[in-house]
Amino acid sequence: MADDDTIVDAPPRKIVRAVEQMVDLPWPEGDEELSWDLQGLEGETTWLFHALPLAHRAGKAAKVLGRQLRPLLDERFGLRLHFHVDRPAGGRENDRHRTVARLVRSIETNVADWWRHDGNAVLLLDSTASAPHDDRLLVVVLPDQWMGPPGAEELALRSPVVQDLLSRDPGRVISAAWTLLGTRDPAVLTPVLTAVDAIEDATAGLRLGGALASNAGHLASGLERARTLGRGECLCTCYPGHSFYEPDREQAKGYVRVVGTVPDERQWVDDSICECTNCGRRYQVEHGEGHYPWWRWAPLG
Repeated sequence: MADDDTIVDAPPRKIVRAVEQMVDLPWPEGDEELSWDLQGLEGETTWLFHALPLAHRAGKAAKVLGRQLRPLLDERFGLRLHFHVDRPAGGRENDRHRTVARLVRSIETNVADWWRHDGNAVLLLDSTASAPHDDRLLVVVLPDQWMGPPGAEELALRSPVVQDLLSRDPGRVISAAWTLLGTRDPAVLTPVLTAVDAIEDATAGLRLGGALASNAGHLASGLERARTLGRGECLCTCYPGHSFYEPDREQAKGYVRVVGTVPDERQWVDDSICECTNCGRRYQVEHGEGHYPWWRWAPLG
């Protein structure tokens, strides 16, 4: 068990194997507390939860261990969720939320990553950032009813596009960004809007490449489409902010009609006049060529 100034002597995968076994531990009667050993790691069970302490005042080593555990817990238990002491599931505070919030606050933090698994909630409590002089890292397992029913954020996180955006896999993130750029479907964009803060956290600092055109820019434009939908604005207003909306492709999707052309002395081809099929706005679209083809949409009238 992790005491002051210590960290468990076990590799991350062994810790995850112990967590897998924690979900099957028995519960005590009344206020009794149980001690146990799984995979050589010691923990305790109270009436509310099974707890596996991992580190206390271990500084950078605890932070590194937490960083290593998260993707392994994702791999084993699936979708990673986020608990905040001030954001109860469903938007209404209740006794169960307050109980879990007290548990989270007990290590001087307000947030916890957690996973649903077979009627249980697996929480990784980590105060290495919020309490660096008294940091703690532990895994807690309790019945998932204490976490409340799935809320809007949890349902949004189940979206395949959102999962790709949260994956930290550059290929999946870039593919999802282009999905956003190519759709007006609220069923795709609304979950992204709900999860946009988590997406921006997950993609911050991620190297997405793009030698000629930044893939990070494509991602930002894709997320802006979700925000535009959330503001109740027509998605055609996103056209001027991105250079890869090809009029013929947008027309094939039914999003615009190409209603005419006008000469452009700066280019080899005429500009297109496009009308949004949703709101009727019109744009003059310049088509340029360089290292790659691009289109500049300018509002008319």
